[in-house]
Amino acid sequence: MSNWPADPLPKRRSILDVAPPLPDLGRRLWEAEPGPVLTYARLCTKDGAAAAELAAQSASHELHSPRRGGERPGTLPTVPVALRRVLDTAAVWATTGSRAAVLAPGLAQWMSRDRAERRTGRAPDSLALRGLRDFEPADGELFWWSCVEGVPVAELARRLARPEEYVSVEVDRVTERFRERCRVTHSLQQPDPVCRSYAGLLDAAARECAPTIPADLLQHLDGCAGCTEAFTCLSPGNPMLPVLAAEAVLPWRGSVYVSRRRQQLAEGAAAPTGRDDDTEHPSARAARAAPFGGRLRLVAAVAVAVLLPTIVVAGATSDGDAPPRAASPGPAGPVPVPTGAGGPTDGRTATVSARPTDSPSPSARSSTPGAKPGSSPGTTPGSSPGASQDEKPPADEPSADPPPPVCPARLNVSNSWPDGIQADLTLVPGRALEEGWVVSFALAEGAEAERVWHGRATTRGDRVAVTADTYNRTYAAGATVTIGLVLRGRRQGPWLSDVRVDGRPCRF
Repeated sequence: MSNWPADPLPKRRSILDVAPPLPDLGRRLWEAEPGPVLTYARLCTKDGAAAAELAAQSASHELHSPRRGGERPGTLPTVPVALRRVLDTAAVWATTGSRAAVLAPGLAQWMSRDRAERRTGRAPDSLALRGLRDFEPADGELFWWSCVEGVPVAELARRLARPEEYVSVEVDRVTERFRERCRVTHSLQQPDPVCRSYAGLLDAAARECAPTIPADLLQHLDGCAGCTEAFTCLSPGNPMLPVLAAEAVLPWRGSVYVSRRRQQLAEGAAAPTGRDDDTEHPSARAARAAPFGGRLRLVAAVAVAVLLPTIVVAGATSDGDAPPRAASPGPAGPVPVPTGAGGPTDGRTATVSARPTDSPSPSARSSTPGAKPGSSPGTTPGSSPGASQDEKPPADEPSADPPPPVCPARLNVSNSWPDGIQADLTLVPGRALEEGWVVSFALAEGAEAERVWHGRATTRGDRVAVTADTYNRTYAAGATVTIGLVLRGRRQGPWLSDVRVDGRPCRF
């Protein structure tokens, strides 16, 4: 066998390289959309008015603010660079009393801890961050918009003015490139010899080439955060990959950012504000005609254009100390409702539909001044009580709201033995799961959960509750939640029953 090194593989050319050149791939994908910047600014502030001001100021400071230590220009896609600029501007706000008062609860304390950790020593870059930095600029833009932002291929093709099938091939290519770079980095640059010894088996298990995941690998994944991250990066179609990539570059609420962006897409509004060419702000129109070097100034112009209506909405409702919620989308879809002192405080966004056919609940109708709950459109306030008596609904009439979507659940057994099984419990909740989700189920009599992964388990009697781990705190709407189980015992009938997500029953 020759000792000469093998010839390097020929460089694979991108379809975007052989196609007619684009003016600027990043600019075409942004398409003057303020959604990412406004959404992340909303997570850093208490109300929409402060979010719009923070987004505009972060754009105006693009050329004047120093970069983060060790960050080289051009090493990340343009979206995470813009979002980091929002966080840097919020750090400046935290040093002034009036500005600090409008920041999201907990952000100032997190910044203090972050500065202290930097003084003690810079932590090594995560595997996902190194994979993002290894991209060519065009590939990095396409990967971020398709994977993290979740923009559909059809919309990407429209923005790029390319055939949809070409863009679909490109999305698959950049996703596979990210996976391959993460595999090489994890295999060759892993300092821990134990982790290196598991690298090949981990790759095979992530690609589902192995029939089952060996027990020793599962035990290693339970105690090794680095290999758990690698498993997510190497798994094709893993729903946690967008969250992992976002948290690699957005240390403050990166997972919630992904959830809010996916929620906006699911509601039919990819950006918090719509754009109408007839009513577009002149400064935004002029900024879009400028070179891409002023892209963040373009975001500032759009943010200023939406600042006035946002202030009107913010003046009508007070957020108080409630956790930050997503910026309001345009009128095309359901509109997030700012909550006051009596609203929810768990950070989830309440929505109402923009469809004119929806009617308020009975409690809302009865509390409306001057409204007749049982009156029809033809009934006037002067009508006799007897005429409207038959039309009044009963007091205990249930709400006309549609039932919650059914959550299908399934137990997929991958290995079995006389007194136990190894299986994956998969669920599709049908809605986005934010931090604090809980999956619970009842065990059959005589069965016990010996091992649980992809979550932290607590057992009380015959019921097991699984909460989020550090790497899967959120799930996008429509994503599949997977919980690994090793169950043992002599039981009669099914291993599991009564599966629930956040207390809602699932079809099992």
